[in-house]
Amino acid sequence: MSNVTSLKPTARDLLAGIKVIDVDTHISEWPELWTERAPGNLKARMPRIVGEGTDRRWVIDEDTFLAPGCAATAVLKDGSKTHSYDEVVTTGIDNANLACWDVDARLAMMDEQGIHAQVAYPNIMGFSGQSAMKTDPELRLAALKIYNDAMGEIQTRSGDRILPMAMLPWWDLDETMK
Repeated sequence: MSNVTSLKPTARDLLAGIKVIDVDTHISEWPELWTERAPGNLKARMPRIVGEGTDRRWVIDEDTFLAPGCAATAVLKDGSKTHSYDEVVTTGIDNANLACWDVDARLAMMDEQGIHAQVAYPNIMGFSGQSAMKTDPELRLAALKIYNDAMGEIQTRSGDRILPMAMLPWWDLDETMK
């Protein structure tokens, strides 16, 4: 038997010198995102996880349901991926890969996969933000500003490789224009 070397180039060979940009990824909001940044008078009303086990859920204000108490991620702690939407929305934050929200871990994963940059979307206030309409405008606006500030920090820390989408207060045109 002879050693046969494949003449086919690998994907990495084909992509050499090309900057790959992932335009549909998400940042999983970590449980303390809003509560650690909120002003004192709003801290207890910000998006947060309450409950235990199957009763865990994200809420805003007193108990307005936003989403199941999960990381809303497809990448698990061990690097494997979920296989269904049900798994995505039930994966607890403790089972999520650190790269779901940690800048350094995400950059390492991007480098490993040959990804130059990512456009990142919100999960909790993005997919479930319409439920926040059941709360007062001050709380909704404060939650959006906190999210946007945190995402701006992620973009800066990543050297503009992670490009989070800003959330806009679509219910208020004047605030949106600001």
